[in-house]
Amino acid sequence: MTDPPAPPGLVARVKEYTALLAGLSVVFYAALRMVYVSFYSRFGLVPEEVGLGKAEILAQAAAGPIVLVAFISLLVFAVVWVYVVFLPMSISTSLRSMMRSLRIEQADLERARSQFEQQWLGKTRLGKSLFEMSARIATEGRRTTVRQELTKSIRPIAVFSLVVGSVLAFAILPLRAIELADGLTIRGEPIHVTSGTVGPLPMLQVRAEPVEVVAPDGSTEAAFASECLVYLGEAEDRIMVYDVRDAVLLRIPSGDVVTRVRTGAEPLEDCAISPS
Repeated sequence: MTDPPAPPGLVARVKEYTALLAGLSVVFYAALRMVYVSFYSRFGLVPEEVGLGKAEILAQAAAGPIVLVAFISLLVFAVVWVYVVFLPMSISTSLRSMMRSLRIEQADLERARSQFEQQWLGKTRLGKSLFEMSARIATEGRRTTVRQELTKSIRPIAVFSLVVGSVLAFAILPLRAIELADGLTIRGEPIHVTSGTVGPLPMLQVRAEPVEVVAPDGSTEAAFASECLVYLGEAEDRIMVYDVRDAVLLRIPSGDVVTRVRTGAEPLEDCAISPS
């Protein structure tokens, strides 16, 4: 016995949401990649050259930005909700008593509207919205009007808040990336894995830690004897090392050398452009 086919409307809705999620993931990845481009371009690199492809960015570094977008969106939603829905409804409730005390019935609303629009508040968009809401509360009851306002307002406010939250988040993240890159190149501040985090969440999955570059047998090669080298990442058999003092990017075949993080190393102040 075969299962009954899914309703056509449900299938269409699933396809619609799947396409929407696919589109959002593409946009999110493009925005997040630009954040990493703003960091690695300071060293003459693109994210893929340090092993940050699409899968790595979405799997390793998406949680923090998503939480940041959600947090900012909730703040925007709360502010807009208070201004667009809560405040007008509170004022309208007060106006309800005034309208009822004046015994304004359904047939008299047009005359009341005309009188109200002659006042300065009645000429504004907010004032007209307040009057219309007050009229509905007076004639239909507060519970019905509240339910209508909630149904009508939640979706557009949520969409607006998500857009604003995304724009603000992806305006903040590149600034943080540039700040980290400048901290290294100008002030000699190493970038550890935790440098781009907020609490336990990684906002930026970047690193530029002091390293020693030695031959596979452990001997030091003269070409890499500098104490101003930082490790940026590796991909396709190439290790990306940046010389802070000379502002030079070194693309080293991974089979030729071994990198060792200099734990406990002092900040690279002597290598910086402007030592602090």
